[in-house]
Amino acid sequence: MSKIMTKTRFRNIFLALLLLGTTACSEPFLYFSGGRLGGEEAALVELPSSSGVLQIETLPSAPYSVNIGFVLLDGKLYIDPALDRQWYQNTLVDPAVRVRFGGSDLVHPMMTVREEDPEVIAQFDPTRIVLRLEPR
Repeated sequence: MSKIMTKTRFRNIFLALLLLGTTACSEPFLYFSGGRLGGEEAALVELPSSSGVLQIETLPSAPYSVNIGFVLLDGKLYIDPALDRQWYQNTLVDPAVRVRFGGSDLVHPMMTVREEDPEVIAQFDPTRIVLRLEPR
């Protein structure tokens, strides 16, 4: 292996580790989880205008946050976790969560509520749980 290849490979590994190290204890980044969401806490006054991605913080006693997709249906906010996701398991311990939309600095306290309406559930992947996010 040439010196240039070795230096390039070392640099890439170093940058990857640096990136992981700087995001490991803070907020979620891409597919990496984080801890407590920063920002001013405020009640959710208005829902986003379309479905997309939000950041959700679970388990206030040991904050764990991730980026997840959300869906708006009939003026309600839904998420559909896979059963094996850590953040979903955390909501079973404590349904109190905090969410942040897009590039906002506002973090909204909410509760996860398992959706029971068959018509709503039918619009999601049948292998997943459907949770509705309600303001708290």
